[in-house]
Amino acid sequence: MATTRRRRALLAAFLHASDVSPLAALDDASAMRAVDPALVPGERELVPDAAGLVRTLLELTAG
Repeated sequence: MATTRRRRALLAAFLHASDVSPLAALDDASAMRAVDPALVPGERELVPDAAGLVRTLLELTAG
């Protein structure tokens, strides 16, 4: 569980420090990733939650 928190903290820090917001392309990118044949079983189902996490972290780190 601590690893998950550290990963989320790292992602939040990255998103906050970035000069470019991924929001404009997030829907298209997650749609493409969700049908990526290179994903192993179970990964495709995680894509919407991952995109949601990015949106949430962007909202929390905005400002």
